[in-house]
Amino acid sequence: MSDSRCLRQHPWRTRVAFAMLLAASGWMSLAPADPTEMKTPAITPESAAEAPLSVAQLQLQLDELRLRVQGMEGKLKDSAAARKSADQARMDAERRLAEGAQESDQLRQALLARETEVTRLGAELMAARQAHAELVERLAAAQRGDDAHLNCTGGSR
Repeated sequence: MSDSRCLRQHPWRTRVAFAMLLAASGWMSLAPADPTEMKTPAITPESAAEAPLSVAQLQLQLDELRLRVQGMEGKLKDSAAARKSADQARMDAERRLAEGAQESDQLRQALLARETEVTRLGAELMAARQAHAELVERLAAAQRGDDAHLNCTGGSR
């Protein structure tokens, strides 16, 4: 197996080797030129982070990071699914709203048509009542005229 193929298949090995090299060079640069000045460094959280880690520790950290990334991917997938379902619900609600608005407009137009018809029929009824009143008046006048005519002639027709 060639080195470049190995590096592509196992990139963490390169990172581990590079981290070890950096850690070793960092410790070398911290060493004083005079060995009598050499002190044992106090371990602080900052210096502990700089301390070289073993391959097993690095592998453990890498596994922990992978688990965190997988957890984040899971959360992202869940979030995407929730967003998709919310979008679907929103689109359904918008569709129902549009259908309701369309039905409301149709009912409003039907109501307007009925009101127009009621107004027209009311006008017809008023005209019919007026015509009826005129006919009743004419009939009454005709009956009075006949009565007057009968009274004048003194007999029946």
